[in-house]
Amino acid sequence: MLERARSIAFMLAALLLAGAAPSAAGNLCAIDKATSDALAARTAQGSAKLLEAASRAFLALGTADVSRDGFDDHRTAALKLLDDAARAYKDALTQTAELQRADAFLRNRPFDRLRSAFGVTPGTLNETRWDIIVKTAQVSKAPTTELLGVCVAGAETLKYTMSTITPDTTPAMMRRALTSWLSVLSHGALVSDAFDSLVR
Repeated sequence: MLERARSIAFMLAALLLAGAAPSAAGNLCAIDKATSDALAARTAQGSAKLLEAASRAFLALGTADVSRDGFDDHRTAALKLLDDAARAYKDALTQTAELQRADAFLRNRPFDRLRSAFGVTPGTLNETRWDIIVKTAQVSKAPTTELLGVCVAGAETLKYTMSTITPDTTPAMMRRALTSWLSVLSHGALVSDAFDSLVR
C-alpha cells in the first residue's frame, strides 16, 4: 500500500514536471501574450516555477510515506521554487500599464459562455472559485492585480505549509498539506482560463 502511494506521488510529480517545460508554462496564474507580452513572460515564468515546486512537494510527500530518504532535498527544492514563483508574479504586479490592459481585457470576457466552455461544474468548489473570479473581474477596480495577488499569497501559504511538515508529521496533516496544494493549483488554473484569449 505504501509503495503504491509513493508510485502515485512519483507519477503526479512526473506529470507536473512535464507541465513545467517552457512550451507549456502557461498553466497557472498566467496571462497570455494576446493580452500583454510583458505579463505573459513574467507569469509564464511564475507558472513554470510553481508547477515544478508542486512536483517536488508531491515527491516529498510521497517519500515521507515510506522513508526519510530524499524528503529534505525535495522539500528544500520546493521552498526555493515557491520563492522563485512568488518573485515572478510580484514582478508582474509592478507592470502598471500592462495590468490596466489586462483589466480591460478581463472586463470584456463572456464569462457565462466561458463557464460552459471550461466545464465548470455546478455545485463544486471550482464553481465557487470561478464565481469569485467573475465577481472580481466585474467589480474590482484592479482585477488583474487582485487575482495575481491571490497567486502570490497562495505560493507564500504553501511555503509555510512545506516548512512545517516533516517525515514525522501525522497522516492527517500530510493530507491537509496536499489539499492546500490542490487548492492553489486549482485557483491558478482558473485564473489562466479567465485570461485565455483562445477561448471565447
